[in-house]
Amino acid sequence: QNTGEAAITPSLSNKRWIRVTFFIALLVTGAWYLYQYFNASVPAEKVFANNFTPPESLVADMHLRYGDSMVGPECQAMFALADEQYRAGNMEMAQEPLLMLAIDSTTTACHSDAWYYLGIVRLTMDDPQTAIECFAKIENLEKFGEDLYWYQGLAFVRLAVGDPSRRDLARRAVERTLANSSNPERKQQAADMLKDLSE
Repeated sequence: QNTGEAAITPSLSNKRWIRVTFFIALLVTGAWYLYQYFNASVPAEKVFANNFTPPESLVADMHLRYGDSMVGPECQAMFALADEQYRAGNMEMAQEPLLMLAIDSTTTACHSDAWYYLGIVRLTMDDPQTAIECFAKIENLEKFGEDLYWYQGLAFVRLAVGDPSRRDLARRAVERTLANSSNPERKQQAADMLKDLSE
């Protein structure tokens, strides 16, 4: 009888140990999945979509920047033409007058504005590389301030959508955006983007 009890005791002990080991493994696995869920990097496509809100109107955006002292009359008609197409969603048509302004030697006062809005149009058209090239041509950096850094940062995030190897480049661009932001709301947005883009 004692021998039978001795045989049963280790068997029960082994079953208990197996059960404990199983639950520990289950807890560790669950904890790992929770960590991955809450700390996983957000896809660049989602980061871009959540933060890219282009102006509803190019001309209205210019009014916000300049007030009553708008760009010269020789440029206003072309910007109005671009804005009409832009508001209608015809981005291909909207970019034409902007490009004409940007390369016309008689409208040098409007070049920076034309490149800026052309960059936004190209970004709206899912062409971040050309958008970055347009933003790089802007000479009057003071006029556009943090708006320029904002859209440049977003263009680099959009680049990372098609090429994940550029994610680190996107992070550095957003860091530059954050460093040059004075608007508290935009600063928080940039900080959130950095967090989402982190590995």
